[in-house]
Amino acid sequence: MTVSTEVDHNEYTGNGVTTSFPYTFRIFKKSDLVVQVVDLNENITELILDTDYTVSGAGGYTGGNVVLAAPLNNGYQISISRDLPVTQETDLRNQGKFFAEVHEDAFDKLTMLIQQAISWLRLSLRKPSFVANYYDALNNYIRNLRDPSLPQDAATKNYVDSLANINLSRTLRTPEPIISLPGIDQRKNKIVAMDDSGNPLMVLPESGSAADILIELAKPYGYTYIGGLAEHFSLPVKFVVVDNAPYNGDLKAALTAATSGSVFGLGKKTYNITGLYGVNRNTVENITIVGAGMPQLSSDKRYLMDGTGTIIQGTIKNQAKGFKIFNLGIDVGDYVSQNVYPSVTYEDGLQHYGAGSNANLEINNVKLLNTVTDPSKPGTHSLLLEQLSGVKLGYVECIGGFHGFTVKCQGLQGGIAHCYGQYGDAFIFKSDSGGACADNYMERITVGLYDNTGWPDVTMGGIYDAHDNVTIDKIGIGELIVQNASWGLIPSDANTGFITNVSIGRYSAFNVYGNYYSLTIDNKCVGWTIGEHRISGASGGIRVHPDSAEINIGTGSSKGNTKSGYALGGNSLSHGVIFANENGEAGVDYLGGLGFDASLVHGYVNGTVLFSGMPTAKNGNPINGWGDTGAFDMNITGKTVNITGSLTRGTSAAAYNIISVCQPLKQTPIPAWGVSAGSAMVPVECYVTTSGQLYVAGFASIPTGGTIYFSGQYLFK
Repeated sequence: MTVSTEVDHNEYTGNGVTTSFPYTFRIFKKSDLVVQVVDLNENITELILDTDYTVSGAGGYTGGNVVLAAPLNNGYQISISRDLPVTQETDLRNQGKFFAEVHEDAFDKLTMLIQQAISWLRLSLRKPSFVANYYDALNNYIRNLRDPSLPQDAATKNYVDSLANINLSRTLRTPEPIISLPGIDQRKNKIVAMDDSGNPLMVLPESGSAADILIELAKPYGYTYIGGLAEHFSLPVKFVVVDNAPYNGDLKAALTAATSGSVFGLGKKTYNITGLYGVNRNTVENITIVGAGMPQLSSDKRYLMDGTGTIIQGTIKNQAKGFKIFNLGIDVGDYVSQNVYPSVTYEDGLQHYGAGSNANLEINNVKLLNTVTDPSKPGTHSLLLEQLSGVKLGYVECIGGFHGFTVKCQGLQGGIAHCYGQYGDAFIFKSDSGGACADNYMERITVGLYDNTGWPDVTMGGIYDAHDNVTIDKIGIGELIVQNASWGLIPSDANTGFITNVSIGRYSAFNVYGNYYSLTIDNKCVGWTIGEHRISGASGGIRVHPDSAEINIGTGSSKGNTKSGYALGGNSLSHGVIFANENGEAGVDYLGGLGFDASLVHGYVNGTVLFSGMPTAKNGNPINGWGDTGAFDMNITGKTVNITGSLTRGTSAAAYNIISVCQPLKQTPIPAWGVSAGSAMVPVECYVTTSGQLYVAGFASIPTGGTIYFSGQYLFK
């Protein structure tokens, strides 16, 4: 027969009378059963076959009975289960007889063993489902559990009871139940007393008593009551959790009551300080504001989203030393400007103005939102640093407004600024009559967004003075990246002060359009270095004014621009290998001067020419009757003058004057030849003198009106 039931065990409860208990599944022999009894104390006893019980029905197909030697006590439970040895005892031989029941018994035993294994699995502690994240004890006890040692270990009852007893033994208790102490606002700075019913109440200590003095000294600023500490020790700051009493989230009140050294801790929420700083600024030194993280910008770009970080609504204006601000957002965007301020007000986001020398300011992980949707409100800055020195900068994100990151100070160190959404300049380094912009060094400035859809066309940035004869000096930017901007980096050519010692380590510009060149170095620029660079999709690449001085352009490329890849001029210009290709006009538009080196320019396809001209050593026109055939030149590449082309013979040996800066260190011969009166091609003695003349000593061998050809070069000193 088949194994037609999944039952492999039976359970019964005793009544003090019954001795016979049926089992309803097949066994091969009586020893295949295990019989266990559970008493009222949950003790499990395994009964002994033929001593405590007998078995009938073994070897049959429908089960049988277990008969106890004595009735099962009332309430006791009995378990009858099949427990087969895990063996295979059927021996089948080649050419032997096929006995169906022998095979069936073997198959039945295998099935029973599978049922037996499944039954044991059902006894284990299991999860109710593969996707469940817990184990279900099915309302059973778990015994013999070890006491916990790690934080996530299960705790035994004995462990919990012992820990509770230890803690209770250290607790001040009453013999009867008592009400709890009141909340923190009713408890702080008070002492415990008992009323007529024996219940606790909080009372103020007598003024001037020992209890009163001890409570005052225990406050966070209790050290201020001890005279002479500041003369000998660096005193701790006063840390204020603004969301706690007495301010209960009122940052405006907290800042109004701030004292020197206060540190304000803010939560992941919004704080409204609109109206706190208007024409006035903070004057309390050494204030620190610490948030819980930079927030996210709303999809309509009008506000910073509540609950995504720490948000301060309203401008922060400071003129005190030691002001530090970290990990938050400042929102003076469209929504705050138009709906939160008492009247429509457009303000700077964060303004540090007039803190003087050694200002010791710090800014890190701060997001600043100004208006993005209203271009008619110019004049605001995301971040303004003016008339001060000493700023340590981390990461700032400047969004919207007219000017983004505005530096009119000295001693700015470190930092990364990402500026986008401005209607004017994304960043400015500027000097004016209020003070010079100098000695400022940053790690990186990034302008614009990879996807500029829905954002205004930001200007890249500017480095200029305000026409007050104030020089900008020592500006360092480790990396400058700009994408999708309508203007470039503009040191204004209307400046009256010079812009000196500017270094940009890496420069990248993509899709920059509007002012012809993505980066302009004008006639007031001295001592500029632009390092490795890559420009594409701009109106033009890099322009160096011929009246600028000591300009160094590193290795790089400028391709795919509407106009020229480069426009280079100046006597003291130097540059590395540059690749100018696929530009609408020239690869390099030569503007004059001696610094451009055409031998360092590579390119294949440009709208007009690879370079529009080259520096020349010629000083005016030929002399002494010599004539230019139209093909004569003295092109300069680096420190080499290449003399090529031809002249018609003059009346004396001196044929051409050379500009003074291109005079050779010693007289240098130049290969030359012409056609003699006998129509023979003959060499002509020629050299460049140390006084700077092309001297054709053998000109007489060529008849009057004849042509002399040149092809040579020399190094100038």
